[in-house]
Amino acid sequence: MGEAAQNLIFFAVTAVITVCAPAIMLFACATPQVGEVALIIAPPWGDSAAQIAKRSNVAEVTPERAPFGALVMLETPQSADQLFRQGAWLVMDGRKVLELCSK
Repeated sequence: MGEAAQNLIFFAVTAVITVCAPAIMLFACATPQVGEVALIIAPPWGDSAAQIAKRSNVAEVTPERAPFGALVMLETPQSADQLFRQGAWLVMDGRKVLELCSK
């Protein structure tokens, strides 16, 4: 393999790692605990994240929301499980998301 091909592969791998690093960090986080902010992600073909939060009896903590996501406060030990039962795809550490978005 020539040097040009090796350089191209190196740059491609570096680009993929750079682009995927924030997502990998978010997925590697543990499920948030009671009293913490969580980001819930809803499937695009079902109920919205706001509807899932409302049915799960958790309060949204921001006046704005994304089409498939909402920031909520986990109020009981069962809040995360309830969100999953109501249709949430992911329940992630909202504080990490806020840190990532504020930089």
